[in-house]
Order: sequence, then C-alpha cells, then structure tokens
Amino acid sequence: MKLGFRISVTSVLCFCFVLLSAQKTELGLSIGASSFYGDINYGPVPNYSSYVLGGLYRKRHNDYLVSKTFASFTSINGTDYNSKTAWQASRNLHFFTNIIECSQQLEINYFAYNKTKEDMRLSPYAFFGMGVLHFSPKAIFEGVQYDLRLLGTEGQNSANSTNINYNPIKMFFVFGGGVKLSLNKHWSFNLELGLRRTNTDYLDDIGGVYPNEDLVMRYNPDNGQMIIDISDPSFNQQIGVDGKQRSSSKRKDAYLLGLFHITYTINRQSCPMVYN
Repeated sequence: MKLGFRISVTSVLCFCFVLLSAQKTELGLSIGASSFYGDINYGPVPNYSSYVLGGLYRKRHNDYLVSKTFASFTSINGTDYNSKTAWQASRNLHFFTNIIECSQQLEINYFAYNKTKEDMRLSPYAFFGMGVLHFSPKAIFEGVQYDLRLLGTEGQNSANSTNINYNPIKMFFVFGGGVKLSLNKHWSFNLELGLRRTNTDYLDDIGGVYPNEDLVMRYNPDNGQMIIDISDPSFNQQIGVDGKQRSSSKRKDAYLLGLFHITYTINRQSCPMVYN
C-alpha cells in the first residue's frame, strides 16, 4: 500500500512538473505602443500612437521553433484634421477605439536559442499567426462621446439601407519580427514589431458610402440629424453626397504593435525518487 501510495503521489507530481516542463514553458508581460493604418491614415508612417498592455505564454519546441499565445489591450485613433491631403482634411472625420486581441503565433529563431547555454542567448526571430479582436469605434460630437457602430453612420440602422452593420469581433493575420536576449536561464528581454492585418474596413467606422439622408431622418426622427452630422462633419457638409464613397473599400484596416516583453522561464524539475 505504501509503495502504491508513493507511486500515485509521484505520478501526480510528475504530471504537474510536465505541465510546467523545463525550459519549455515561458510566461511574460508586455508593454508598448500601437499605430493605426486605414482610411484615416493611408501612409506607411504612423501618425498617432497609443499604449499597449499584454501578456504571453510560450512553448519551446526546440532551439528554433516556439509557439506563442499572446493577448493584449490597446487603443488606436486617427483624425483627418491634420491630413496633408486636401480632400481628406475637408472630410474631417475622426475616431478612437479600444482593441482587445488574442492570437496564436509561431516564432522562428534565426539562431539557435537556448537560455541554459551562454552562447545561445541572443537571436533575432520572425513570427506569424492568426487571432481574434474586439473593437468599438467612437467619436466626440459637440462635446459628447458616441458609439459610431450603434449610430449607424453609413445608414446601417435605416430600413431598406444597402449597408449592413458590421460585427465588432473580427479575425486578423499577424506577422513581424524581433530580437530575444536572455540574461540567464530564467529571465529574458524581447523587442518586437508586428503588423495586424484585419478582415474589416471598419476599425475606424469608415468602410462604405455616405447614407441616404431621407432614410436616416425617416427611421431615426429623434436623432437623425445628429447621425448625418457625425457621418459628414466636412466643412459646410460639401462631401457627404448620398451613395458617394466615404472610404477606400478595397483596403482593409490594419494596426501595428511595437512591444517590449519581459519573460520568465520555468526551469526543469526532475521527478522525485521512489524507494521500496
């Protein structure tokens, strides 16, 4: 009985140790900055940035391949007001939104990377993966914050409208690169840059055409004029013609995360000996 009990206890302990298997499990915290690329910011250079807070879990398969689960919270924003493009500055749209994301990624180390070996503690790496995000674009109008999706700024909430309201939960493809540096067998620092390409054109609530004002007023008699004004805040409302393109529908939205990770690796634990 005693031997059986010891074997049972040992099995449970070994199972727990396997879950936190040595030099294979890595936990980390992340901070950084984000930038938006979409209908408000067409160029390759970031124009506005915000903070990022996140966490990661890594599973090391060998010295070159690592799987990573990453989750983060960030905010992105943009405005036409400071655009150097005349028509975009006249359009005068703006937005901001919080983003909660989670993704599964595969990292490929350029050099063999192993924290337990002093000559293998530095490596650049590339990564790619898929994820899911939640967003909710908002804007300020006359000092009041409004949820743009709920308003239906392109007529989505009007009956007979050809525009269908968008889902706030979307998929994205992520890819990028970085560099890892281990201080010892436990701790490491990583710098990383990753682009998230989404399957939506509505991170900024700009993805279709200007609404039919008659329909908006007919089906939203109480706040229809406000919806029209938020949809088309252009100077003297010269741009917002019914059915006229409000965005570049051929280009899906994206955002960039620049991240600093600090990670801790759980060291190998050997199973205890069982004696008769």
